[in-house]
Amino acid sequence: MGSGKTEPDIVRFRLAKMVAVGAVTSSSVRIWCCSDGESRCRIEVRAESGTGRPPKTAELELSAEADHTGSVRIDGLEPLTEYHFEAFAGSDEESLGSGRFRTAPDESDACQEPIAFAIASCHLPFATDGHFSKHSREMLEATRRCFEEHDIRFAIFNGDQLYADQPAGWSLYDETYLRDVLKAGSSDLRDLSSDEIRKIFQERYRTFWAQEPWQRIHAMMPCYTIWDDHEIIDNWGSDESHTEPGWQRVFQGAREAFFDYQGARQLDRTNPIPEDFDLGFDFGDLSFYLLDLRSQRRVGDDPQICSNQQFENLKAFLQDRGDRSAVFLVLSVPLIHVPRSIARFGARVTPDGEDFSDRWSTRGHESDRQKMLQLLRDQLRAFPKRRLVLLSGDIHVGSAHELEWDGDTPSALQFVSSALTNRAAFLARALSALAVSVPLHLTVNGEERVHCRLLPKDEGKNPYLGLNVGIVETRRRAEGGREVRFLLYGHKGEEPKLAYRSPWL
Repeated sequence: MGSGKTEPDIVRFRLAKMVAVGAVTSSSVRIWCCSDGESRCRIEVRAESGTGRPPKTAELELSAEADHTGSVRIDGLEPLTEYHFEAFAGSDEESLGSGRFRTAPDESDACQEPIAFAIASCHLPFATDGHFSKHSREMLEATRRCFEEHDIRFAIFNGDQLYADQPAGWSLYDETYLRDVLKAGSSDLRDLSSDEIRKIFQERYRTFWAQEPWQRIHAMMPCYTIWDDHEIIDNWGSDESHTEPGWQRVFQGAREAFFDYQGARQLDRTNPIPEDFDLGFDFGDLSFYLLDLRSQRRVGDDPQICSNQQFENLKAFLQDRGDRSAVFLVLSVPLIHVPRSIARFGARVTPDGEDFSDRWSTRGHESDRQKMLQLLRDQLRAFPKRRLVLLSGDIHVGSAHELEWDGDTPSALQFVSSALTNRAAFLARALSALAVSVPLHLTVNGEERVHCRLLPKDEGKNPYLGLNVGIVETRRRAEGGREVRFLLYGHKGEEPKLAYRSPWL
């Protein structure tokens, strides 16, 4: 397996310890920790301003069942304040790592300054030979520097922070790798119990997150995460066989591991863990809702892309935040991307593992897209002064669109950032770029139409085919409310390089 004399990095390297900043409010933060065997840790949080106040401390149990990971919420913090934290493990107080964060504003109108945040998706740091790829290392370091330069307040990692099924030859679905390298006791994950599968996925996280720049990014600011298909298997939920018992055990094991390493960053541990990982949060006068498009996705006689309960949760969240200046809806798969004709063509001409049959536009998911478009239209009409932005990933190109409805309905925006480190085949990227470049005109439930077009540029290319991370900048308008601007950064070596910048909108 692999090539060359050196044992591949995907086998050699393993995450031993890590800390990360999770959900933050004006008065609290959630800190996540991972150790290599210690069961307890202590976290110390101290304001960087030197106020003289004693640090906040918290004790955290790192469950062996959760692969010695866990998170704790620390309250009693001050709004808009810089903090430093460090985690110590075991009786000898060995450092698990340190980081920093800034708390959120305490009221919707408290933050008059510009606010910038980041979106990213699709982290595959390994080349086909199993070694860390040069471009992934460079892009991660460029991303870290980009975040520093833009004073990013938090990041949203929008799916595929781990690939269970790539690179080929090192996939959890490769019989030889599973049996001979991982010693799984079977050459097929579906033959294992969900607890055994959970342990295999936990080890996969330790493999994929072993790069130091990745760890540094997650410790330098609050990070919110949602999963997508590759945290299970490509196109999860878009194949009728995924309802079979063996696949359902894979799904349950992958879900538990996702919660251990990602979901626990923003959600309390429950038993059982939540059926959906969707969540909403506020940051000053900005509001965000992350939809879970994988946990209850299915095709067949009763297709859905997400549960009815999530639609109800989203509707209530948007209705409750009519006074916010902007609302951002996080969808791992773009709502508007591939015309049905291109989806069919792409599914035929691209290799196995294509993504074109996994879109909102495909048969079986179109009804949910209609439901989402109608919900967005109704919200735009109800709150015309509130900017509505969709944030997505998955498609291996970066792009920016405007969604315009007929009549008096205000427009919405769609920003896409993908991929952070996974350089997909050129044909797949080219077809994605073609898809997002074609103007789309969709009818919403037989009534008015919505038109999707690429946004103009202040600089760079839209769409952009290289590795990228997205930056969303917001600033207050003199007449009230906020305007937004979208930037995509690639890299030149370890330096961030601007790839696209939209006008202020």
